[in-house]
Amino acid sequence: MLEQIYTYVNGVLNIDIKENTRQREYAEGRALFYKLSQEMTGNGLVSIGNYMGRTHATVLHGIKNIFPIIDSNIIVNAYKHFKSTESLPTDFFTSLQIENKRLKQELESNKVILKNLPKLKNIPLLINELTDQQFQNLSDRIESIIYMELKKKVWTPKNIELEGAIKK
Repeated sequence: MLEQIYTYVNGVLNIDIKENTRQREYAEGRALFYKLSQEMTGNGLVSIGNYMGRTHATVLHGIKNIFPIIDSNIIVNAYKHFKSTESLPTDFFTSLQIENKRLKQELESNKVILKNLPKLKNIPLLINELTDQQFQNLSDRIESIIYMELKKKVWTPKNIELEGAIKK
């Protein structure tokens, strides 16, 4: 069964996951192989690692840290291929729910930005009239304001001369 899973993953990703590289697609391919092998064969981490020329710790790391970030379509298709959709990990569905919630929040945030966009329609026209120095000053001020609003801290610009800022 390990050979079937190995062949499937290599075929889908069009790579050889036994290749000794840390490139993302190879690491994700190996993590997919580790998880499928663990779920479908009942083999231990040592056995799976030996097949791939890796240690049990590497297999465990792949399952816990790399597998959760693999494209969900690849995972679902793999489980479907092996007719084992009931084996889809529950944490996979949980991660989809969390991602869905994050995307909804991002959408709401973007709606607020779009709602306020018409209020800013004259700004590009005004910015075009600024000199380079005026634009740099404006950029520094905007960055300062945003930083203070987001972090609620005081921001000090770097490498800016404060001519006449302090009168004695």
